[in-house]
Amino acid sequence: MKRISRIITLCFLMLAFSALPSVCSHAANPSVVSLSTDTVYKKYDITGDGKADKIKLKMVEGSIEGYSAIKVYVNGSLAGKFKSEYTYYAVQDINLYTLDNGKVFLYISLRGDNSPVLCAFYQYKSGKLKKVVDLYSLFSKYGGLNGYYYAATITVQSGNKLKIEMPVQLYTTGMATITYKCVYKSGTLKLSSKKGTVSVYNSSGGTSLTANKKITAYKKAGSSQKAFTIKAGSNVTIDKCWISGSKLYLRVRYNGKYGWIKGLSYSTSWYSNRPFSNAMYGN
Repeated sequence: MKRISRIITLCFLMLAFSALPSVCSHAANPSVVSLSTDTVYKKYDITGDGKADKIKLKMVEGSIEGYSAIKVYVNGSLAGKFKSEYTYYAVQDINLYTLDNGKVFLYISLRGDNSPVLCAFYQYKSGKLKKVVDLYSLFSKYGGLNGYYYAATITVQSGNKLKIEMPVQLYTTGMATITYKCVYKSGTLKLSSKKGTVSVYNSSGGTSLTANKKITAYKKAGSSQKAFTIKAGSNVTIDKCWISGSKLYLRVRYNGKYGWIKGLSYSTSWYSNRPFSNAMYGN
């Protein structure tokens, strides 16, 4: 009888304790959370420990117009201040992305007149948000991410991956969309490859580009071994890019053959040196 009484008492205590609120609030982030400025969030994890954090984003007004920076506070402390490279920005996209393994990354895109001024992923480490993938600098030497009106499309995929579709305007091709994948590796987020997939849009709405002049194509990206020469007036399609350090190569298909051409970097004469006559450029 005493044993039955002890069992009943134990069961009662277990039920009572289970009804008490947890000392630590646990967070189960959706794969994507869109964050707004001047709003306090208390149910999402940004630090990656699985517990809910207090997150607040605050815009800093610019000296001329728009905003010059955005501050991110985590649990009452300033975790990062992210400045516009130029005078101001006017539009922002700020999202939390949570991978299958529970690791969390903050994406910030600040856009000004005609292009983003900051576009990167950050990871919370030791009280600060550290930049881990910089999409802005990836293309800044060769044109840049495109536009005030266009934002990258980011999709969380299985296997701790992100698919990133970026609108760009390259000096070589004009307007295009370049798709990369990021993968969780060695404790952080990284580009899975130096190669991306490219979709080009010409001035007539098509996908082929017409050579302005003779263009040398190489057998491999970064190689000096010639594959073939594209004749002036000929049409090509472009389907891939390769970026490493200060070099950009684009894969072209010409008369059924594939080769890689060098991408243009910025110079004051880039427009007169553009390789394709029907590439579409915005203002």
